[in-house]
Amino acid sequence: MTVVVACGDTVSGTALPNLVVATSLSQEHASSSAAATSVARMRATRAACMALSAYDDAAVTAYNAMVDALNAGSGWSGANVDTTAAAAVTAIRNVADRISTALAQDADQMIANLLRDVATKYRAEVDLIIAHGTADTMNAAKDAAATARDTAMDACDKY
Repeated sequence: MTVVVACGDTVSGTALPNLVVATSLSQEHASSSAAATSVARMRATRAACMALSAYDDAAVTAYNAMVDALNAGSGWSGANVDTTAAAAVTAIRNVADRISTALAQDADQMIANLLRDVATKYRAEVDLIIAHGTADTMNAAKDAAATARDTAMDACDKY
């Protein structure tokens, strides 16, 4: 069975937009877009924070193993120093690279700046390890990196 429906009369006049409905729809669209941007920023920020928190323990553990080897062997020429230094370089670089990759998204700028500072300080630690830095310069770099990391983690915890 086929049903055909049609209008028999034409409608005269000029079509006009309903400005109240159009304004309301426009506002809903703007709110929806802002909410979507906010959700995307929150997800990107959490991903960047996770890049630090998920991989930082391995970097700290590797760095501490290198320090133990340095202390046990009386410096850079001691046994296992090269192996533990290479592991520390890899682990610390990994955290810095993961932070940088995660920040390719549109993360919250305040937290992004804190995390960039962590990545920069971690890379400075790597450079010192590769250069066989002195105990004083290594400790200063470690302290600066730890302060930057703790500040970033505190900000991430509040996000």
